[in-house]
Amino acid sequence: MNRCPKCDSSEVINLNERYKYFDVLRCIKCTYIKYIPIKNCCKNPNPKCKLRVTDNGQRFIYEQCENCGGRIKTPPLSFKKFEFKISGLFDINLINKYHENRNIELEELRTQKKMYDLNNSRYALYHIYLASEEWKEKRELVLKRDNNLCQKCKKEDAEDVHHLTYENFGNEKLTELISVCRKCHIEIHKDD
Repeated sequence: MNRCPKCDSSEVINLNERYKYFDVLRCIKCTYIKYIPIKNCCKNPNPKCKLRVTDNGQRFIYEQCENCGGRIKTPPLSFKKFEFKISGLFDINLINKYHENRNIELEELRTQKKMYDLNNSRYALYHIYLASEEWKEKRELVLKRDNNLCQKCKKEDAEDVHHLTYENFGNEKLTELISVCRKCHIEIHKDD
């Protein structure tokens, strides 16, 4: 990722020092996160040929990383070419630990991504905007314009300001907003 797919910024950093099983790229400008699994097993593979004997006696040679316990190559290696390179038995406990550690790291990255997505969702941005001074000023202008009267029922005092359209959200015109009472506002959104 030379450029951020979210904001097209070129200010992308690699958080490699923190993660062992994934390349993690983060945009400095918008904090977008992308994680990519390492092709081998970990960032510092140290492969050794190991013999694996199954419960039914079949024998296979695999490369197992001595740093993380992961298996380097998926298909078994040829006995003719690699039998003399065997440096021990394939360690099942080590590969199980590798999968456990990799899954912990993956879950951490998924949680970070989920938080990024939530914090940058339309829902979050909507509520951030509603807490802004800009919105508070617009809201007061609309309530004043409508004499604090609900523009739907024309009976109750207006408590809320409703967007007639979200097309220009954050940059809306006063004509795109109306004052409404809480009951009418709930009814309007129920119809939506």
